[in-house]
Amino acid sequence: MLENPEGFKSAIDRDDEEAARIRRLQQEEDERLARELSQRDQVAEQERQRQRHEEEIRRARAEQKAEAERKRQEKERAKKVEELKKRQKEEKLSLAKVQATTKQCPGCQWPIEKNQGCAHMTCKPAGHSFCRCFDMLSSPGDSSISLIK
Repeated sequence: MLENPEGFKSAIDRDDEEAARIRRLQQEEDERLARELSQRDQVAEQERQRQRHEEEIRRARAEQKAEAERKRQEKERAKKVEELKKRQKEEKLSLAKVQATTKQCPGCQWPIEKNQGCAHMTCKPAGHSFCRCFDMLSSPGDSSISLIK
């Protein structure tokens, strides 16, 4: 009866083509979404790695600062120890010099240095008078002199 002219398609053929076209569009959309999701995942992973790297850098810097502070404090302590040792040494030398060049007041034990004049001494802090040669002592306002043993 009817001949099939060129370009004639049956309804089934047209439906099949439309379904194939829809499947192809759906597949293209699925692929686009998959690429988009993959790209988002990659960007998110890169961001996580960047943040992790920055945190590692911050942690390393904090450790460096802490180490530098520990070293500074250690140097400061060592310097203080050296100063204390130096001060103790100077104290010992001063004490030795004072003991070598002075005689203690027999009344109050204050060190008194005789640099010139006679052997008679008067202790300014306590007011005691004594003879440097004989260890004789008199109290302030007292004219008598007593021998110190």
